[in-house]
Amino acid sequence: MRRTEQLEAFTRLGLAERAAETIGRTGQHLITRATSFMLLAGSRASFEIEGERVPRSRLDRWGKAVLQAGKNALTLEEIIRLHRVLIEDSRFVFPGLRPNGVFLGERNHLGDPLPEFIGARPEDLEALCADMLVTNGRMRDDGLDPVLQAAATAFGFVYVHPFQDGNGRMHRCLIHHVLAERGYTPPGMVFPVSSVMLDRIDDYRRTLQDHSMPLMDFIEWRPTADHNVEVLDDTADLYRYFDCTEQAEFLYACVQRTVED
Repeated sequence: MRRTEQLEAFTRLGLAERAAETIGRTGQHLITRATSFMLLAGSRASFEIEGERVPRSRLDRWGKAVLQAGKNALTLEEIIRLHRVLIEDSRFVFPGLRPNGVFLGERNHLGDPLPEFIGARPEDLEALCADMLVTNGRMRDDGLDPVLQAAATAFGFVYVHPFQDGNGRMHRCLIHHVLAERGYTPPGMVFPVSSVMLDRIDDYRRTLQDHSMPLMDFIEWRPTADHNVEVLDDTADLYRYFDCTEQAEFLYACVQRTVED
């Protein structure tokens, strides 16, 4: 992550302190209503980003999971637990680190993949997730700005793409986890960052693709008999090391808007 003028300016805004000041001068009844509204709006937006419209019961279920963010240590077991809450029905989605390849993109007339992005190889997932969690802990313990920590961890996760489904929603949940654990968000409140991302969906997609699309030039793959992808070369370092500058700038802009607007 490069120390750009924009990131320096963001870190000087004191957004956590400004959010706390807003809470401090607002009545508890209004805060309670606003917290409930923002949680629902953020949960709905996180599903809509994926093109899904789900019933209120599922939104409430996911909202309760998001409210737990930061209360438990961020481990692989905790991420898998949250993923089970998100998926709800594991009959069609493998409940844990995926045992096969994953891609995003279209298919040709035969049903074979035309990938725009390919996630890490299944055999690399456990090590990559362990490294991501160690790095997250180092950033936390060294006092790195919480929004920068959230960007590195959450975008690192979504590029690895460790699950068969639900990676995008877990990626946004990890943002909430880091900000809550670091005390950046007021207690019991979730910044509706997903709502801002939905409103800036084209910018969000460009930010995700800033790293993911160039990877394709370095990934050798072939279609499988079940119309999935199999990666043929060693690609772990493509996901382990990445420039997170643009992603951090985008996330900070989203957090700024949640606090100010």
